[in-house]
Amino acid sequence: MNVFMKLPFNLPFGKKVKTEYFFGFLLRDEKINAVVFEETNKVLKICGEHEEQLSTTLNEISYEELLQLTDRTLSMAEESLPDGVETQKTIFGVKGDWVDKSQITKEHLTKLRKLSEELNLSPIGFLVISEAIIHLLTLQEGAPVSAILIEIGRTHITASMVRAGKVLETHTQTIENSASQTTDKILHHFTNYEILPSRILLFDGERGKSLQQEFISHSWSKSLPFLHVPQITILPAQYDVQAILYGTATQMGFEIGSGELEHVKTNGKRIHEVVASGAIEEVEEVVKHSPASSNDFGFVVNGDIETVKGMMKKPELKAAKETQETNEIQEPREETNFEEVQDLPDTHTSTRKGRINFAKFSSIISALPLGSITKNLTRLPKKVLGFLPSMPHSGKPILILGGIIIFIIAMAFFYFTMISATIIIFVTPKSIENIQTIIFSPQQPTDLAEKRIFVETINVEKEGNLSGPATGTKEVGEKAKGNVTIISSLTSEQTLTEGTSITSSNGLLFTLDNAVKIASSSGLSDIKSITASITAKIIGKEHNLPSGTKFSVGTFDRSSVEAKNDTAFTGGSKKEVTVVSQKDVDRLLAELPKSLQPKAQDEIKSKVSSDRELLIGFFKTTIVDKELSKKVSEEAASVNLKATISFEGFSYKKDDAKQLFAEILKQNDSSMTLSGDSISYSAKSSKQEKNGDTKIEMSIKGGLVPKIDQEKLTAQLTGKSFDDAIGQIIDMPQIADAKISLFPPIPFLPKNLPRMAKNIHVVITYQ
Repeated sequence: MNVFMKLPFNLPFGKKVKTEYFFGFLLRDEKINAVVFEETNKVLKICGEHEEQLSTTLNEISYEELLQLTDRTLSMAEESLPDGVETQKTIFGVKGDWVDKSQITKEHLTKLRKLSEELNLSPIGFLVISEAIIHLLTLQEGAPVSAILIEIGRTHITASMVRAGKVLETHTQTIENSASQTTDKILHHFTNYEILPSRILLFDGERGKSLQQEFISHSWSKSLPFLHVPQITILPAQYDVQAILYGTATQMGFEIGSGELEHVKTNGKRIHEVVASGAIEEVEEVVKHSPASSNDFGFVVNGDIETVKGMMKKPELKAAKETQETNEIQEPREETNFEEVQDLPDTHTSTRKGRINFAKFSSIISALPLGSITKNLTRLPKKVLGFLPSMPHSGKPILILGGIIIFIIAMAFFYFTMISATIIIFVTPKSIENIQTIIFSPQQPTDLAEKRIFVETINVEKEGNLSGPATGTKEVGEKAKGNVTIISSLTSEQTLTEGTSITSSNGLLFTLDNAVKIASSSGLSDIKSITASITAKIIGKEHNLPSGTKFSVGTFDRSSVEAKNDTAFTGGSKKEVTVVSQKDVDRLLAELPKSLQPKAQDEIKSKVSSDRELLIGFFKTTIVDKELSKKVSEEAASVNLKATISFEGFSYKKDDAKQLFAEILKQNDSSMTLSGDSISYSAKSSKQEKNGDTKIEMSIKGGLVPKIDQEKLTAQLTGKSFDDAIGQIIDMPQIADAKISLFPPIPFLPKNLPRMAKNIHVVITYQ
C-alpha cells in the first residue's frame, strides 16, 4: 500500500496566494494531535500544534467525546494562526486498521465525515500514520526498512510487521505486566513468517530511554523465530507529526522549511539535508507511479463541505445560503456523490473561532411571487377588455365576457378539485447500536423472547491436496561396536544379563549384546575372564574407542570386575538430515481447508434459498479423511497432504432476523420506527455450546426515524404556501429537506397546496 493516499498532487486552493494554511489531524490509538501547516512559496513548516489524550482507545471512545476533544484540539492549535486567518482544509492521519485496500472503511469514513461536517472542515486526503513513519525512516536510512514497529500507549500496544518498507500485518493488545512482555505475546501472532526481523522500532514519545532499556534487557521467548537478539531502536518524540509533515510535503511537491526535524538524523545528516540531496524526488516518483485521488477519500474536492445536497436543515437554511453568497470563493467545483450520512445530535457548539456550525444543507423551491388565484384571475378580464373597444359594437363583447367568466369559474373549480400535490420528505435516520447475544440453534425453533433464531445446516465436502517443504531436522547414523574381555575376581558365579551397562573410562555408555556368565574365582591367583560383544548406546563416531580402553561393568566395583578391549571399536557415525516435523503437518492441515473454503462457501451459498440468509463468517470445518506422503520424523525434502474436508454452513430466515433485530433496536425508543432495510450487524465474538447452539455477541445497527402520521400531516398542510409547508415539515425532528410539486404543472398557478387533503400525497425518503 502506498504511504500517501487520497491527496491530489496539485491542490486547487483557488486564487494564488503567497501563504496558505491547513490542518494535519492525527488520530492515534490513545491521543489526537492537531498540527497547523504553513506553506509559503512551496516551503512547508509547522506553525502550531496541540495534543489531547483520550479517556479510552480511539475505537472505544464515544462520538460525542471525540467531537468535543477534536474541537478543543483544533481550537488550541488554531491559536497559532495569524489574526484574521482561518483554514478548513484538512489532511487526516489515521490508524492502519481504519484502512482496507487503500480506502478508509465505511464505519470510520462516516465518523470522519461527521467530524468534518460538525467542525466545518474540508478534508483533502489522508495518510496512514504507521506507513508515514516507515516512509520517513526509509528516507532517512536510504533503504527500505524491515523491522517490527511497536507503538506504545498508556493501555495498549500496537505491533506492525514491516518488510521492505511496507506494513504487512498489524496486531493490538492490552498491556499486561510490562510493555516488553506484552510485545513478546503480540509477536506470537505473526505466524506467517519463518523469520522475524531482528530489529524493533519503539515509538512512545514519552518514556523513550526507559523503554529502550526495558526492551534491551528483556529475554525473548525461544519460540520466536529471531535469527539473533533483536536490535532496539527508539524513535524520537513527535516522530509521527514529523512523518505526516514529510508525507504531506512529498505528496504536494513542497520542501521542508529550515529548522524542521532538526533532531532527526540520517547517517550524521539532518533530514532537510537529505531532502536537498534529491532523496525526496525519488520518493515523489514512487507516489506518482500510484497516484491517489481525493475523490476516493469520499469527501468533496475543491468545494465547501456544507454545500453538499442534504447536509443542512431548519433555520440554518437561510443563513447558509446568505453566507455562501457573500463569502463564496470563485473556485472550480467538482461534484462528489456522498454516501448516506447519519444524523448528528444538535447539542454540540463549536468553540473554534470564526466557525459556523453548519449541520445540513438542501435547496428549497422558492415560491413564485404570485398572488392568490382570485387576484390573478380578476386581472385577466381587464386585460381582455382592453381589446373590446376596437371590436364592433354588437352583442359579441358581452358574449366574450360571459365566456371568460365561465372559463374563470371552470379553472377555479379545476384548481380546487383536480390539482394534486406530491410532497417528498427527506428523513435522516438516527443511527443507533445495540450489542446483544443471539442464539443460532439448529435444534430449537425461533423464539424472539429468547433471542433465538433457528438455523438450517448445509454440508458440502471438498477434496484437495497441498504440498509443503519439510523443515524438521534430526541426527542419523550408526552405533559403534566391539568386543571386550570381562575379568572377575569374585568368589561366586555371576550372570550378566543382556543390556547390562558397560561404561568406558571416559564416560561413554555401551550395553551387552548378549547375556554372559562369569565363573567364580578362588583368589587372586585364579582370575576368571570371558569375551563379550557390546554396542554403543547412541550413534556417533566418538564411540569408536581405541584398543586398550578400560571399562566398568554394571554396578560392580572395578577392583572386582572390569573389562577392556583388545581391538579398537568401529562403525560409529552421525549426520544431520531434513525430516518432516509435526509443525509441517499442522501447517498443511490448517492451510488446506483455507484454500478450499472459497469454493465450499460458494457452493453453500448456492444452496441457500432466496428467503434465507447465510450466517457469514461461521463455517464449521472438519477433516474427514487425510493421507500424508511422509510420516513425522521421516527423512524427506517435502511432504504432501491429501484430504477430504467437510464444510458446514448455517442459514436463517431473513424475516426472523429482521423481526428480532428490529425489536431489539426499537427498545431504545418506542416512539420511533426503523427506516426501511437499514439494519446491519457484525459479530464480535462467538461461543459453541455442547448442544450444538452457537451464541454470537452481535453489534446490531440501524436507523430509527420518527413515526409520521401522514393523514394528520396532510390535514395540517392543506391550502398552505409551499414556503410555509416546507418550513413546518423541516421543523419536525430528523427532517433534512422537503420538496413539493403540483400536477399538472400549470405555470401561472400560485405555489399553494390543494385545499383538499385527499389531493395531497406524501412520499417519505430515507437518506
